Amino acid sequence: MAQHFSTTGALALWKFRGCSLCQLSGKSDTSREGDLLTSAGLFQQRERWLEELGQYVKNGERIICEAGYVPLSAIAEEFVDAANDPRPHDGQQKNDWQSRVRDIMDTVEWLGPEFTSIVYTTVSDLHSSVTNGLLVHKKGKLNLDDSKRPIVAQNASSVVKLLDSDDVLIAAWHDLIAACKSSDHAIFPVERVKFLRDNVVALCRRRRQDPGHFGPLQMAYSVLLGHDHAVRYAQSRIGDEISPSAPDPDAASSLTPDALERLSERCIVASSLTENCVVWFRISPAFVKEAISISHGAVTFYAAQNLAAVLTNQNVARELYDVVPEELLTDDVRNLQLSRNGSDENRGFESTPTLVYARVIVESVERHLATSNARVLLDAVLKVIGTPAGLWHVLRGSLLFVDGDYRQTNYFDWGPKSEFVNHELDYVNDDFTTRLREFEDRDLVITADAATELSPILQLQDELENASDASPDLAVRAAVRAIEHCTTRTELGRISWNEFVSKYLLDIYTVEQFAFRTVRGVFMAAVANIPDHTPGAPRVPELEVIAEDIRKNRWSGPIIRARTVAHTAELRRLYRDHWLWRSLAELDDTLASASALSMAFEKEQERVDACTARLRRTRNAAIHGGPISIAACETVANFARQIAGLALANVIEAIVDESEVEVYTSDLRTQYRMRVENLVRSGNLENLFEFPAPTSPQPAS
Repeated sequence: MAQHFSTTGALALWKFRGCSLCQLSGKSDTSREGDLLTSAGLFQQRERWLEELGQYVKNGERIICEAGYVPLSAIAEEFVDAANDPRPHDGQQKNDWQSRVRDIMDTVEWLGPEFTSIVYTTVSDLHSSVTNGLLVHKKGKLNLDDSKRPIVAQNASSVVKLLDSDDVLIAAWHDLIAACKSSDHAIFPVERVKFLRDNVVALCRRRRQDPGHFGPLQMAYSVLLGHDHAVRYAQSRIGDEISPSAPDPDAASSLTPDALERLSERCIVASSLTENCVVWFRISPAFVKEAISISHGAVTFYAAQNLAAVLTNQNVARELYDVVPEELLTDDVRNLQLSRNGSDENRGFESTPTLVYARVIVESVERHLATSNARVLLDAVLKVIGTPAGLWHVLRGSLLFVDGDYRQTNYFDWGPKSEFVNHELDYVNDDFTTRLREFEDRDLVITADAATELSPILQLQDELENASDASPDLAVRAAVRAIEHCTTRTELGRISWNEFVSKYLLDIYTVEQFAFRTVRGVFMAAVANIPDHTPGAPRVPELEVIAEDIRKNRWSGPIIRARTVAHTAELRRLYRDHWLWRSLAELDDTLASASALSMAFEKEQERVDACTARLRRTRNAAIHGGPISIAACETVANFARQIAGLALANVIEAIVDESEVEVYTSDLRTQYRMRVENLVRSGNLENLFEFPAPTSPQPAS
C-alpha cells in the first residue's frame, strides 16, 4: 500500500480550510478572559433554551443546518419551478424528480408537530401527484409521464400559497421554541433544531422581512427575553399604544411569559413596509467626461470634484444638474462640507479628480433590501455598458436615503474604501513551515514534473476556494467540475462522478466529518466558551485542565485531535445549563458505544446519498439551463465543497507521492473502510483520527 499523508496533511486540511482558526484549529484569537468580560459586562446568562434560541436567530438569512435538509418553502418553490419548466421532461429528469421527492419527505419528517399539522395534507397531495402520477412504473421500470406535470404544478402552488399564512409562520416559531426547550437530544438533535430555525428564516425571507437586528425575527426573540425596553420597542413597532417608559433601562417587563410569547408571535408576522430610496456609491478610478454628470435610467454618475463643490451652494446645484440630488441639498450636508473636519475619504463628499459618485434610485423597496438592490442595478449597468480594465471599481460603503432623509446612524460615514485586513494574528496563524516540515519528515518532495501535472488540479482547487458564499450555485458548479475531473483521473470514464462519490469518498467523508465534529465540539466547550458568563461567576478549573491537555503547546498550541474524545462526558456535565449542552450530550452519546457509532454512521451516509442526489440535480439545472433553486444550492454548498476538496486532495497526494491515482485512491478507500469497520465493531475511537498501528506480539515468557 502506498504511503499516505498524515492526518494533518492536505486531506485533513480540507475539513478545516475556510473556517476561522479560533473555531477549528485550536488557535484562539480571543482569550477566555476577554470573552468573559465582553459577555458578562453586557448580559446575564439566561435559561439554556433562550441562550440556544439566541445563538440561532443571530445568523441572518444563511442556512446553518449542516445535515443537508431543505426548508419546506425552498423545496416547494423548486417543485413549482420544475413543474412549470417549459422544456419537456422525460426519462432524463426522473432522477431529479425522485431527488425532490426524497428531499420534501425528509423535510416533513424533521418539521415540528404544530407546523406539520397545518401543512401535512397539502404536502401529501403534492407528494402523491408525483409518486402516483408523474412517476409511473411500467413493465418493472420507472417512467415519467410529462402530461401530469400541470397537476404537480397546481399542488406545489397550493403548498407555497399555504406557507404565506400567518398561522404557518407562528407554528414554525412555536416549534423552534419548543425544540430549544426540549432536553431530549435524541428527538431534537442539534441539526434538527438548526433546521427548524432555517425553516422559520425561510418563511421570513418569503415575506421579505429584515433579517437584521431590528427585523421581526430578532425583535420576536428580544421580546422573549422580557426586558421592558425591548417589549416597549416591539409594541411601538407593531402599532400598540405604550405607557411612559420605566426609568430603569434594565427593568423587567410586567408582561407574563404567556403575554410575552403572544407579543413575539405578533412581531414575527409583522409586515415590512416598502419605501422609495436613494443609495449613493463611490467609484474609483473613474471619470465623467465631457460633462459633470450623466444618467442611465435610475442611475446617475457625478464627477466628484463638481459635486463636492456645489453641495455648499444649494441653488447652484439645482441649476447645474439635470438630475438634482435633493437629498444632499440640506443644511447638514452643507455644514459638513464647510466644517474644519469636513469631508475626507471616509466621510462626506470628497473633491477627488479620479472619483465618481453614483446615485441609484430604488422605488417601492423594503429598506433593508434597498442597498443590495441598488448595487445589483449599478453592477448591471457597468457590466453591460462595459468598463475599461482597471477602471470603474465600486468601492466599499454606501449612503442610504429613505424618502429623501438620511436614515443611517453614522454621520454621512461611508467607512473605509477597501476591506480592512487585521494582521495581528498572522504570526500565530501562519503554519506553512510546520506543514512543510511534515512533508520533509515523510520524504515527500513536490518536483518540477509533479508541479506541471498538478497545475490543472490546483486550478480547480482555486476555483473551489474562490467560489463565494454569496453564490452557492457557483460553488456547486465548481465542486462538480472538480469531482468530474477526479473521477476521470481515477476511473478513466468507467463510472459517473456521483458513483465515484459513493464508491471512493463515502467512508472518507463520514470518518472525517465525525472527527471534525468531535474536535469542534470539544474546542467550543473547552476553549471558546465558559459554562456561565454571568458577571462574577466562578472560574471552572476543570476547563483549564482539559484545555491544557488537548493543546500541543498549552494555551497557544493547535488541538491534539485524538485527545478530545476523552473529555466529552466531563464537558457534558460542566455545560448542563449552557446552550452547548445539546451538542455535547449528542456527541458523548454517539461516541459512547460501537452500536451508537454504527447508527450515526448509517444516518450520515443516508444524508450523503441525499445531498449527492441534490448536488446532481442542481448541477444538471446549472449546466443544462433548467430551473435552478439557489436555496437548494445553499443547503448543499458546504457539502459540495467538502466532498470536492477530498477528491482533489486525494489526486494531489497521489501525484506528489508518485503513485498511480487509481491505486492510491483504492488504497485510501480501503484504509478508511477498515477504520469504519473498526469503529462500528469495537468502538475504538483511535480510528476517528488515524489508522492504529498493529500491536507487536509480546514475547513468550
